[in-house]
Amino acid sequence: RPQGTSIIIKSGEGDKSWDSSNYNMAIVRENERFLDDHAINNPTSSFFSFLSLGAIHAPHTPPHNFVDGTKVKGTHGSNELDVLYELDLVVGSVISSLKKRDLLNNTLVIFLSDNGGDKRNGNLKGSKGSIWEGGNVVPFIMQYGDKFPVGATRNQLVGITDLYATLAEFAGIEVPKNQAKDSSSLLKSIYDPSESVRKNFSVFNYNYKELRSNASYYDKYGQQPKEQSIRTARHKLIYNTKYNFVMMFDLVKDPSETNEICLQEIKTCKQLFKLLVKKGPCKLNQGNWCPGKCDNDHDFRYKNFSKLNCSWIASGTSTEVIKKRCGFKAKYSPKKKRYRNNFPLSNPVRDYCRKTCGFCSSAGNIIPRIGPDRSNSNVAMLPID
Repeated sequence: RPQGTSIIIKSGEGDKSWDSSNYNMAIVRENERFLDDHAINNPTSSFFSFLSLGAIHAPHTPPHNFVDGTKVKGTHGSNELDVLYELDLVVGSVISSLKKRDLLNNTLVIFLSDNGGDKRNGNLKGSKGSIWEGGNVVPFIMQYGDKFPVGATRNQLVGITDLYATLAEFAGIEVPKNQAKDSSSLLKSIYDPSESVRKNFSVFNYNYKELRSNASYYDKYGQQPKEQSIRTARHKLIYNTKYNFVMMFDLVKDPSETNEICLQEIKTCKQLFKLLVKKGPCKLNQGNWCPGKCDNDHDFRYKNFSKLNCSWIASGTSTEVIKKRCGFKAKYSPKKKRYRNNFPLSNPVRDYCRKTCGFCSSAGNIIPRIGPDRSNSNVAMLPID
């Protein structure tokens, strides 16, 4: 019988006859059967159990009661928070199942989420699917009986991709050559906080829903990312491929990513940008959108032709505004072989953008330097060195 009120909103969420309120409890019961089967048929072998829960993803359909009879629905003021409470009960049930079978002290338990929340991420900017910290920072908890330090925390740059190398080392399995290149083991840092897992971490956001209807993000090399980021223990640089601008933040002082500091710390900004280009898709392809590859791209991004001048560009109220003005898409007419507003194929749009942003210069120049009076005479390009 139904465990609660089931909701199937659209295809892909399950058959109409499926009970969405039973999702998490079904996984709990299946895990119990798996552990029992293991104890009977393979008691001396290792096991791997991956529990991909529905909580707290929509639709939020909490059961009336949990497996053990604990009341769930109506306990925390909303269906969403009730499902979050059910998640707590699931974790507790899994731990109890291992303890009851005398497996807890010899089992590595890992709890984490695959992305940031869709709505609530505390003081972190952005949400699921974004390049901001709110879309990528998640809880990551590991327990291995009394073998891991209890109650300890680690301030390390790690990602879900690092689970591959971590579990391989944990199980004594060698990672095949040229596989899992973006994975680093966490084990050393667990036993010794001074051990570093990685110096930097990159994120490449393809945002498929938007890109499917925007062919300009495809070239002969295939689909390209909308935005990219690279972060160290302190700094994070974002390269917006869509609008061709760069931003940098100090996450120690500014975890909410509200104060853009690229021009203030230009040396660090250039170093991180250069490293991101080296690590990202441009390492393997030479798409027109890659830095230094825009000169032969007649479809370079720009807009506001009636205000096309350096003074207007430099008058932006912030670095981000200036870079956005250098980044919108020019409207090109293949039939007339001209840009709208009678701009010729030679594209002075790009020339102005190169003078102000320096972002698509063949020399690889980036970032504008705007003088105190914010006039075009004070615009300079800074090369990557």
